[in-house]
Amino acid sequence: MRRRKLEAWGELEEQLAADIGWAATEKLIEMLGGTRIFVPRAIGVHHPIAVAIGAKAASLLAAKHAGATFDLPKAHYRRERALQTALNRPEGMTIADVAIAFDYTERWIYKMLEQHAAQQEAEDLQGRLFG
Repeated sequence: MRRRKLEAWGELEEQLAADIGWAATEKLIEMLGGTRIFVPRAIGVHHPIAVAIGAKAASLLAAKHAGATFDLPKAHYRRERALQTALNRPEGMTIADVAIAFDYTERWIYKMLEQHAAQQEAEDLQGRLFG
């Protein structure tokens, strides 16, 4: 089952998702995001990559990218979940509650909401121009 691209994903995440799948890419970023990883030719079951994504996905990663070094982004999936939670807050939940739940500052949550609104507005405008 192909999942939709997360808004915050870049080229690296797209390439990894094509090679090892969406779920494994999300797990890799969630567990090792914000770090630089080296992909060895053979990844043992106790290697941090295999622990994060499983032996099968780790083998696929090694087959495609042995010898490569990746600077993994810091938890784009967490950022997307925080944004979706802020946009669809349950009754009584504040932006401060969202910030605490996802380990962000309240200011950063507001910034994500502003960026999302600007992106939506740009997409709506583009749709009217070409639709």
